[in-house]
Amino acid sequence: ENRNIRQLQRGEAVLTLGEALECQKEWAELEEAEERISGAYLYVYPPGIPVVIPGEKITGRLCRQIALWAAEGRELHGLDEKGRIPVIRCGYAKP
Repeated sequence: ENRNIRQLQRGEAVLTLGEALECQKEWAELEEAEERISGAYLYVYPPGIPVVIPGEKITGRLCRQIALWAAEGRELHGLDEKGRIPVIRCGYAKP
């Protein structure tokens, strides 16, 4: 069950963690988050491993996997109640 989490390739780090945490953010639907930069951590439980780290580019593969976990009823910490993910606001590459 946790095999697909370990095999999931991390997105490219576009900003440092500190830069990403200081940037302005907005909520994006998963379908709209592809190629955007993550603005927060996203954890999947179990096992409680971060699958998205602030500053990483969000890939299409990752968006599809997050949607699959949500459909399976997995606990996803970092999404809002509508299933949206926090991303760096367009036009804001640095704080």
